[in-house]
Amino acid sequence: MGTVADEGTYWLPYFLFERKYGFAYNHTISAEDPQNKARIDRVQYKNSIDAFLPYFGNSALVQHSLMHAYNDVSQSDNEMERLRDGVARFLGDYFFTCGVVEFADVLADHIYGPVYMYYFTMRSSANPWPRWMGVMHGYEIEYVFGQPLRKPILYAHDRLQVESLAACRVQ
Repeated sequence: MGTVADEGTYWLPYFLFERKYGFAYNHTISAEDPQNKARIDRVQYKNSIDAFLPYFGNSALVQHSLMHAYNDVSQSDNEMERLRDGVARFLGDYFFTCGVVEFADVLADHIYGPVYMYYFTMRSSANPWPRWMGVMHGYEIEYVFGQPLRKPILYAHDRLQVESLAACRVQ
């Protein structure tokens, strides 16, 4: 079992697309168009965190913690990108990463033998979403099933060897 580097980004345009959140995605223009960069301000950051507070009993303490824990997880020099990346990391941690790690711990405590996890960090050159979205939820599957080896035409020629090796290692 495992996770990918950017578990939460895939869900942003589906759940936080309203203007008050800032994660709308326009599929009729280039994925790399500035309009699709989802750079958010502090108000949108707070609104995005607040959207998930019902999962935490609307706790003001949890809100304060989340606002500070995730506002600086990105290496970007741009504050709006750091805030965007913070919401994405929170979403990925809450809905995927923490649960997978907890499940692996439970398995390790209750079975005889090793428990293996992976952390997938290779962004596919066939990924049509904006580059800032990184290694998105589910995008390791194309490597597990050898997609770069089976359909090399879908991948950037200059990265094909690296991506094919990643597919071989995952199998």
